[in-house]
Amino acid sequence: MPDATAPITTYVTALTAPTDDHLAALGDALARDVVVLGMFGPGVGLDAVRHSIATSQRLAMLQGATWAAPEPDGTTATVRSSFAPGSPLGGVVLHITTDDAGLISRVEQEMVTAARPPATPLVLTDEINTAVAGAFDNGTTMMLAYVDAEGEPHLSLRGTTQPFSPAQLAMWVRDRGGGFLKALPDHPRVALFYRDPSIRATYQFAGRAHVEEDPAVRDAVYRNSPEPERNLDARRLGAAVIIDLDRVEGSGPSGRFRMERAT
Repeated sequence: MPDATAPITTYVTALTAPTDDHLAALGDALARDVVVLGMFGPGVGLDAVRHSIATSQRLAMLQGATWAAPEPDGTTATVRSSFAPGSPLGGVVLHITTDDAGLISRVEQEMVTAARPPATPLVLTDEINTAVAGAFDNGTTMMLAYVDAEGEPHLSLRGTTQPFSPAQLAMWVRDRGGGFLKALPDHPRVALFYRDPSIRATYQFAGRAHVEEDPAVRDAVYRNSPEPERNLDARRLGAAVIIDLDRVEGSGPSGRFRMERAT
């Protein structure tokens, strides 16, 4: 039975360093009708897989990965990798099948969930504050989740969401008679979601919301709202809502994180 170690090494090398030479070498490692399933260079057929690897932006996630030696079992082998700390995934496992000629005929990629990062004190970073403050103008308006007075869940986009303090967000709510404000006395717990695919940033916020009637706070929250949003409530009839954050977690340009308010 042909040794599958060399084709596997050639394939992993092309994934981690897709140079012209490494991609060309796949011709001696992959079967012409190879099938690759997963995030990294999927395709059916040698040419399709080679093109997929050459053009995939996801392969950047493999930089710095640590690869273990193949674990052979007849015509199949398992190759495990661990990603660098802070990556959104913990690693990938390659389940590789070879044909009678010893060429790789099938690859199934299994994603490994990253370990949850340790909790740190809740202090909004400049990175998070910049993202939240610019969400409306960036076209990545934040999503609010809350439960109304009848216990029904709701999702809504909130263009006025803004940083307020190191552990608080704020927003201006135009409709004082709407379901969100009516729900707050009995259902103050809310969640917010931010996503910017262009920089692979995903932030989740959880906390307790309340209406703040202090004139200085109302003025600050209204004034810091985007102008198009302010123009929808020129007479300032709405309400300033402050969200005391209990947890913030996600990943961004600086990596994965989890922050929790001290109890």
